[in-house]
Amino acid sequence: MESNSRTYYIDITNGEILDTPIETNQQFEITANQRELTQLKELFKKLYAADLETYARAHIPFLEYHHDSENHKYDQILTEVYQMIYQLGNEEARQYIIKNGILNDDDPHLDQSKGLENFK
Repeated sequence: MESNSRTYYIDITNGEILDTPIETNQQFEITANQRELTQLKELFKKLYAADLETYARAHIPFLEYHHDSENHKYDQILTEVYQMIYQLGNEEARQYIIKNGILNDDDPHLDQSKGLENFK
């Protein structure tokens, strides 16, 4: 990581990146530089847009979830967010992701490497 890395707290539920922790939701502590922070912010923007698409699609009653590209897109972006948190997060964040099965065991991002080259 670059020398100007700082600690941030990620609130997935609200899609927020915070400078200080708050007590309301589950948060993940990460250490990120400006480039990584920008990349994470972009993922949250994409996640929000995909969430809006799933909301609109939810009003089509005959389309099943597993046949829905909007839901697949949302799930894929959310997985990318968790992959980034795994890469940048502290040990507690990584253990939470592993323990709760958020990423698959065969996911290449589960190695202990801190690089983001797997995301490109």
